[in-house]
Amino acid sequence: MKRLGLLILIVVLAVGLLAVNDAFAWRVFQAFYWDTPSGWYTTVQGKVSDLYGAKVQVIYLPPPSKGMSGGYSMGYDPYDYYDLGAYNQMGSTATRFGTQSQLKSLISSIHYYGMKAMADIVLNHRAGGASQYNPFTGGNTYTDFSGVASGKWKMSYYDFHPNDLHSTDGYGTFGGYPDVCQDKTYDKTNMIAWLNWLKNSANAGFDFWRLDFTKGYAPWVAAYIYDNTGYPFIVGEYWDGNRDTLNWWVNSANRSGVKTFDFSLLYVLRDMCLGGGYYNMANLDHAGLVGINPSKAVTFVANHDTDPITQNKMMAYAYVLTGEGDTTVWWKDYYDYGLARAGTARGIKQLLWVNYRLAGGSTSVLYKDNDLYIAQRNGYGSNPGLVIVMNDCGNSWKGATVKTKWANTTLHAYAWDGKDTSQPQDKTTDGSGYASLWAAPMGYAVYAPSG
Repeated sequence: MKRLGLLILIVVLAVGLLAVNDAFAWRVFQAFYWDTPSGWYTTVQGKVSDLYGAKVQVIYLPPPSKGMSGGYSMGYDPYDYYDLGAYNQMGSTATRFGTQSQLKSLISSIHYYGMKAMADIVLNHRAGGASQYNPFTGGNTYTDFSGVASGKWKMSYYDFHPNDLHSTDGYGTFGGYPDVCQDKTYDKTNMIAWLNWLKNSANAGFDFWRLDFTKGYAPWVAAYIYDNTGYPFIVGEYWDGNRDTLNWWVNSANRSGVKTFDFSLLYVLRDMCLGGGYYNMANLDHAGLVGINPSKAVTFVANHDTDPITQNKMMAYAYVLTGEGDTTVWWKDYYDYGLARAGTARGIKQLLWVNYRLAGGSTSVLYKDNDLYIAQRNGYGSNPGLVIVMNDCGNSWKGATVKTKWANTTLHAYAWDGKDTSQPQDKTTDGSGYASLWAAPMGYAVYAPSG
């Protein structure tokens, strides 16, 4: 009987843990941009404690391997997967970002603060191989990787398309680089061995993966990586503005931890921010992949490849950091463009706190029209939920009387911004939960119970 009781307790606890995990959302910080200065690992390490204080949980780092262009490479032209800045080849020992020892030091700092390190993983193609005769093409191809200094994961024409298995995998190629065949047993085995080597703190210490150009290979590859590298958080870069296509990809991968960047939402937010006050705010109602499959969406506003929102960007950050799904903040926005606005309620740092402390649960749209969008996060666990008001009108405050989940409660504006930077007034709901909630011109306000 005692054993039965213990078994029931274990099952209950397990279900509870699953529920918590299902509601959990990662706050990711992309800590690089295109053409970062050399020695970048040291720069990022200097910001780790600051990012911890901002409630960041995952620091996403650039591709760690030595590229074809050596010290100039951003890592998207991988030459020697096992060279993280330790071998003198391709014109340098260090990568653009630093040495292997500097990378290990950075990740050690990330772990010291209880955060996770995510590596950008480039598997679709390889670059910098020597020329060799290729019987599958009838000519020479740059597919000879027998000379890599690490001596590991060597490749030849057999490991690329076309080969003795098939002429193509049916997915895309990139930049004219040799297209790696993930169907080869040799390459599947070496792919997993390399990723697990990257996880080892003696080599690097990465925890999670961002998969580059997932349009270039089948979704099973992401699932295979998930199953064989310790079930990590994985986000794919499937660059497509159609949320149904993104949903197809994550459903095809069919693993709880395999997600994808929500490009479909990015384009909705771009149109809103650049709409000049004429965007139909009703379109924000459950927009993007996050609107139909929030547990598989990683939202973002900009990254190293695309930065389309050139004005009113805080509106976009307000939407993603109060919304469902995992979400990403970009280095340039936070530091270089000054949108962190630490010490105020008007920047990304405060919205990260909102995500950490207030946001949770499902989303209910309380009001929408051409100018105004009001939505409620319904709360989960210790996070009470919130109401976000977004106003697209460029010249006047806008608001509406909506029914919230809180009766006879004072709602405080914890974060806001707009053309008028005044703090929105506290509002007290009536006995049925109704209150009139407002936001500044071309701005937003985030309300939650006071205290």
